[in-house]
Amino acid sequence: MKNFEFCLTFRLASSDEDGANYLEALLESGCDDATASIGRPGRIVLDFNREAETAGDAVESAIVDSYRALPGAILLEVGPDLVNLTDLAEILDTTRQNLRKYASGEIKSVNVAFPSPTVSSEPPLWRLAEVAPWFEENTKHSVPEEIVEISKVAFHENQSIQARRVEKVSENESALPSILSVFARQIRGTSKLMIGGRALDFQRLGQAVAILADRGTPKTKLNKLMFYADFLCFRKNGQSITGLSYAAINLGPVPHLYEMVYSGLSEIGAVTYEEQIIGPYISGVIAKGPQVPSGTLSGEEVEILEKVRTHFAADSATRIVEISHEEDAWIETPRGALITYQYADRLKNGPVL
Repeated sequence: MKNFEFCLTFRLASSDEDGANYLEALLESGCDDATASIGRPGRIVLDFNREAETAGDAVESAIVDSYRALPGAILLEVGPDLVNLTDLAEILDTTRQNLRKYASGEIKSVNVAFPSPTVSSEPPLWRLAEVAPWFEENTKHSVPEEIVEISKVAFHENQSIQARRVEKVSENESALPSILSVFARQIRGTSKLMIGGRALDFQRLGQAVAILADRGTPKTKLNKLMFYADFLCFRKNGQSITGLSYAAINLGPVPHLYEMVYSGLSEIGAVTYEEQIIGPYISGVIAKGPQVPSGTLSGEEVEILEKVRTHFAADSATRIVEISHEEDAWIETPRGALITYQYADRLKNGPVL
């Protein structure tokens, strides 16, 4: 048996309800291994230290025991999942300064870049299920297997919670703005040299991404395929294929606001998007969807996309990140800044067109 530490956050049946009213019921239902936080009306957070064979058993039994004591409550979140650097330092038994140096790329001795934040808030938030295995594999520190296990279970539980929320929201989908509409507003006014001289067209974008993603491509790799396809096309024809702009981040060039791009294309059925655990890491996998736009790209543009996909077919996501780090476009552009298409003439890698 192992001990797993995790927390469950519940919304109580009434928004003004005092969680203290349920403390006795929680003890009687088997939650005597949990500490309750009840500072906010209508919410209760239960911090468990539960013994079980697996992390999944620990969380599942805790959820069942909690629901017995909390009639009408709704599970909002399982932790630890999204965490800031301070939380990570405490969980991984290291210092915040040490993690900050890894996250900023100041420590050059590691071969694999520190995972990018999942949420670019202030402070940024990382998924523990991504950072914990990275930390063990790329530093001299060891991470208890219980932490790795519980982080993966928390991630999957929160994905399920989010899926249920989306399903509920979809009933009123007509009242919501399209993700792509929001994206279009975000990029309005971007300079022509940052979009490859082409106005954004979501039908073209959907067809291009579907061709590159094919039956399933990790998001990190797809980001690089799109960069090479757009910049190579600009070098040859003076226009990009998609009209996207690209930013330089630690993992190389990526489409600006790419999470919004993929979510929006998934919304219209051009691609499918799901997060999977591949080995020790979580990876978003994009594949062509059931409603791929057609006839919006020229034959030459389709050929460029297919050549890029074929050229890098044997390269893993990690390898194509390394390849993109050789490009002046990434080396000379400050982290987080947009990359001008003027770098297209200085590309060092990719297929010969």
